[in-house]
Amino acid sequence: MRPRPFSWLVRALAGAVMLCWAALAAAQDTGPDYAAWGEVAARAEAAVEAARASDEALANLRAEVVGWRTQFQNQLDANASRIQTLNDQIGALGPAPEEGATEPEEIAARRAELTAQLERLSTPRRTAEEAFSRANGIVGEIDEILRQRQTEQLLNMGPWPVNVRLWPEAARDVSETVQTTLSGIGQEWSNPSTRTRARDNLPLVLALTALGLALLARSRAWSEALARRLSKSAVSSSGGVAAFVVSLGQIVLPMLGLLALLRAVGATGLYGQRANVILDALEPMGLSVFFALWLGSRVFPRDPEQWSPLALPHERQTEGRIYSTVLGIVFALQILFDRIADFERYAVETIAVLDFRKIK
Repeated sequence: MRPRPFSWLVRALAGAVMLCWAALAAAQDTGPDYAAWGEVAARAEAAVEAARASDEALANLRAEVVGWRTQFQNQLDANASRIQTLNDQIGALGPAPEEGATEPEEIAARRAELTAQLERLSTPRRTAEEAFSRANGIVGEIDEILRQRQTEQLLNMGPWPVNVRLWPEAARDVSETVQTTLSGIGQEWSNPSTRTRARDNLPLVLALTALGLALLARSRAWSEALARRLSKSAVSSSGGVAAFVVSLGQIVLPMLGLLALLRAVGATGLYGQRANVILDALEPMGLSVFFALWLGSRVFPRDPEQWSPLALPHERQTEGRIYSTVLGIVFALQILFDRIADFERYAVETIAVLDFRKIK
């Protein structure tokens, strides 16, 4: 009886499945790709030897090598139990006969068979051990580089502002900036077209100057007096809110006065490029000082009868206002120094002295 075509098809499919399964099993048994690992190891060793890669690049390279090391560790553990079993079996056969001695054929054949199996399993293990040792060494060298860099970063204290040897150079840099700024103003003044423009804008300059000086001189006192009057006469929480809102005039009105003065100077055009840097810094500087004055007057009021969040004696209230003002001025000077340092590109030693902080 001739076989049916359908049975041949089933047998062919079954054979194909078995071949695919065998190929997959063979691929799984091959272990790590040592050729690819050799390329990764060579690249990693070159990077370690040069020691010029960034910390991030070294960290990524370390993670890649650790992944390979894990594969080698798995390869070492894969046949460990089988290798131990084979060693136990060979040991159970007794010691190998000395040269010239013989042993029963069955034992000799069994010993040869077990020894061949052990050799076949030990060869990949020795390869994995060598690769694991290489990967582990690369990881250790990368860790050493990263530790040295961290140590150098911690020990690199940078210039200290208290180092008096840095002060003369900082003083020369600042003196040169002042002289250059005054020279720029003198050049603009000697320019006939600039003087003509300033003369044409003189009415605007005088009006803005008068407005700015008036606001700077009296606006804070006006706002503080009105806020204190509202706070004393308030019979509800709405009066306290109104007093708080009015007190914000101690920031807003002086800032308007400062802006008016800056616009007056801008209308003259009698300033150079470096003076323009200083003028641009005056706005945030003024905001810092006026905010510090307002905050000090709210937290440490002058009037003993005015509510204060801190129950302090009158003398302490005065000290609090002084400290808050000094902090505002210090922060304003910090803004000025940073703007000038960025424009002039001062050395790091000069920046450390001006900012009075350690630069890393």
